[in-house]
Amino acid sequence: MLRQLTAILLLLCSACTTLSPSINGDNLQVDNTASTDSSTYYIIQPYKEKMDAYMKEVIGQLDVDMQRLKTEPETLLGNFASDLSLLYVNMSLDSLENDTHADMAILNFGGLRTSWAKGPISREMVFELMPFENNLVVVEMDSIDMIKMANYLAKAGGQPVSNMTLEIKDSTPNRIYVNNQALSNRTYRVVTSDYLANGGDNMDFFIGKDQTPFIKLRDAIMWYVEYKHDIHAQLEKRIYYAE
Repeated sequence: MLRQLTAILLLLCSACTTLSPSINGDNLQVDNTASTDSSTYYIIQPYKEKMDAYMKEVIGQLDVDMQRLKTEPETLLGNFASDLSLLYVNMSLDSLENDTHADMAILNFGGLRTSWAKGPISREMVFELMPFENNLVVVEMDSIDMIKMANYLAKAGGQPVSNMTLEIKDSTPNRIYVNNQALSNRTYRVVTSDYLANGGDNMDFFIGKDQTPFIKLRDAIMWYVEYKHDIHAQLEKRIYYAE
């Protein structure tokens, strides 16, 4: 978080100050004994205060604890993240203008880096949840690719999905539904992150597929929380073990 804040502050400062070409640079020793009345401090401090206020601002409310720890094939945090990803893509201008809605979304538990407790949601919490610069993308998959995905999910014991239902039996997919319909021989549009679309987390069924890019996943989370404000999540047996 400190690294991200420092980068943002430097960007803001560079946009607001012009360096004279006659100034020569020298190496400076920086330590904790630097004087608090230095010119650098007074240059940076206003931007830091604005950034702190921005990051601490409450943008939504969460009605239940959402834990990062995966104890079952499905989690509240995973449902939240995958649902908003699918919603963002399908509400985008490109999808609406071209009538090219996505069918489902898949993310990974490892990409969600912290838990959220019931109560207020700040922008800082969004950065902590998704510190990576991953973009949402849409990938087209045929039925064979989808079966490969289902096999991966069954062996992995689940990953965050939206608009998909998968029953696991003996580490293999037993029933596969997308949008409440059994998997069929057609092309599916799948929302994921560019990291996963490039084969991250062993999702090699995506490799070689064309990607339609959208915004950063972090920005989609920010949009969703501000758009909904009151955030709800629930378990729905999206991925489950056969009894």
